Amino acid sequence: MQTFRKGGFFFSVLVFLKRICSLQREEYEIMSRVIEIMDTTLRDGQQMPGSCYTTQEKFEIAKFLLDRVGVDRIEVASALTSEGERRSLQTIMEWAEENGFSEKVEALGFVDNNKSVEWISSTGCRVLNLLCKGSEAHCTIQLRQTVWEHIENIRNTVNIAVCRGMRVNVYLEDWSRGVAGDWHGYVQPLVRALSAMKIDRIMLPDTLGVLYPAKVAGLIKRTKRSCFGKKLDFHAHNDYGLGTANTLAAVSSGAVNGVHVTVNGVGERTGNASLEQVACGIHDFTRYRTAVNETMLRPVSRMVSQFSGRHIPANAPITGRDVFSDGCGVHSDGNAKGGIYWSMLTSERFGAKFVTALSSQSGKASLKKCLRDDLGITSLDDEQIKQLRQRIVHLNDVGKRITLGDLLVLVSEICNEPLRIIVVLDENTVESVSRMNKMSRTRATIMYHKESYEIEGEGNGGFDAFMNALRPWAEKMRLRVPELVSYQINTPPGGKSDALTEADITWTWPGGLGEFQTIGVSSDQVMAAIRSAVQALNVCNHNGCIPK
Repeated sequence: MQTFRKGGFFFSVLVFLKRICSLQREEYEIMSRVIEIMDTTLRDGQQMPGSCYTTQEKFEIAKFLLDRVGVDRIEVASALTSEGERRSLQTIMEWAEENGFSEKVEALGFVDNNKSVEWISSTGCRVLNLLCKGSEAHCTIQLRQTVWEHIENIRNTVNIAVCRGMRVNVYLEDWSRGVAGDWHGYVQPLVRALSAMKIDRIMLPDTLGVLYPAKVAGLIKRTKRSCFGKKLDFHAHNDYGLGTANTLAAVSSGAVNGVHVTVNGVGERTGNASLEQVACGIHDFTRYRTAVNETMLRPVSRMVSQFSGRHIPANAPITGRDVFSDGCGVHSDGNAKGGIYWSMLTSERFGAKFVTALSSQSGKASLKKCLRDDLGITSLDDEQIKQLRQRIVHLNDVGKRITLGDLLVLVSEICNEPLRIIVVLDENTVESVSRMNKMSRTRATIMYHKESYEIEGEGNGGFDAFMNALRPWAEKMRLRVPELVSYQINTPPGGKSDALTEADITWTWPGGLGEFQTIGVSSDQVMAAIRSAVQALNVCNHNGCIPK
C-alpha cells in the first residue's frame, strides 16, 4: 500500500511538471509568434466611392508600406480591371524585384481558368489571391454552380497558376455568413477540397462586416479543424464599427497566421479594419507581435489621406490631429504632477507631439504648459495668466476657436509686447488675380521689424501663389517656414456668399518636431488662408521660439 502511494505521488508530480513545462512552452510560442500584416489599401481600400490614385501615388504608397512601415505583404490590384491598374502593378513589381520585395506583392484574381493568371503574370507579380465563394448563396445565385462545380473550377485555375510559377492564396468571399449557416453542406467540403490543392493560405473575409467579437474565435477554429497544413488569414470589414475588435478577437484565438488591414480603414461602405488600430491593438492587448514600425503609422496615414482626398478625422485613434492632447485643466494638472492621465498610447511612441488644447475648460496648468512647450514663453506671472485665461474663456464662449496664433496675439496684448508679432501683413495691399487656364498671381506687402517688403508669386490658386512668394522671402530673412500638412476650409451653413470662412491649416514645426494648427478668418477664402499662414510664420519665429 505504501509503495502504491509513493508511486501515485511521484506519478502526480511528473504529471504536474509535464503540465508546467507544456504551459511554459505554449506561452513561449505565443509570445514569440508574429502575426503577418497584409495591407490591402491599394486593392480593397480602393473600392471606396470616389477613390482614384495615379500610378505614381500607388507606387509611393506601396513603397512606403513595405520599406518604411514594415507590413509583411501588400495587395495591389484586381485583375482585368483597367490598363492603368496593370501599369501600376507592373511599376510596383519592377521596384519590388530590385529591392527584395517581389514575394510580398499580391494581386486579386478570379476563378476564370487562365484570364486572371495571364493578366497578373504579365505584370511580373507572382502571387495570386484567388476570389472564391465562401457561402452557398454566393455560389448558387451569383455563379449558378454547385459546390462541386465551383471546386473543380478553382482547381483548374490553381493548377494553371502553379504551372506559371505563381503562388496562390484563396479568399472565401462571404465566409462569415457561410460558416455560420452553410457549414456542413458547403463550407466544410469546400475547405477540405482546398486543403488538397497547391495553395499557401486560406483567407477568411467578413465581407459584410456582420461578425461580433464573441463569435469570431469559434468560427475560425471550426474552419481551422478542416484545414490541413494551410495558413489562415482573417479579413474584417467595419460595417458595425467592429473591424478592429473582430480582428483582435481573431488574433487572440490563436488560430490565424495573418490579418488584413487598410491605412485609415479605407474601403467599401464603412471600410476595412484599420492598419494603425490593429497593429497597436495586437502589440498592447495580445501576446503576439507584428513587424510594423509604429513611428511610421502617422506618416503613411497622412500620405493616403492626401492621395485619396479623404480627411483624417481629428479624433481618429493613433493618427488624428487631436488624439495626443488634452483641453481639461484637471487632466493637465494631474499629468504635471505624475502623468496620471497618460495611457500606453503616448505621443512619443508614434513620433508625435503632445498638444495642449485651449478652451474655456483650460486651467492655469494647461495654459502654462502650452505657453512653455509650444511657444517657449515662461515670463508671465500669475496675474497675467489669470487675464489670459479670462480672455480665452470669453472668446471661446462666443464661438471662437483658439490656436497658437491667437494665443501669441493675446500674450502680446496682455504683456504690452507688440514686437512678439514679428511679421505683419498689410491686407490693403493684397492682390490676387486668377486667369483662365493660367497660374494665379498674388502680390502683398509685409512689415518685418518696421521695414516694408513687397512679395509676389505665382501658383495654382491665390493661396498657393502667396506661399510661393512668402517662402523665398522668409528664407532670405532667415525665418523658419513651417510645412503645410493639411488644409481645410470651413464655411458656416446657410449658403450666404459673404459669410465668414475659416481656413483651418495644420503645419509641421520646422525640423519635424510635431504639428500645430492656425485658423484664419475672412469672408474671402484666399484671404482667410493667407491670415492663417502669417499666424503660422509668427508662431514659428517669435523670440526664436523652438517647441520642446
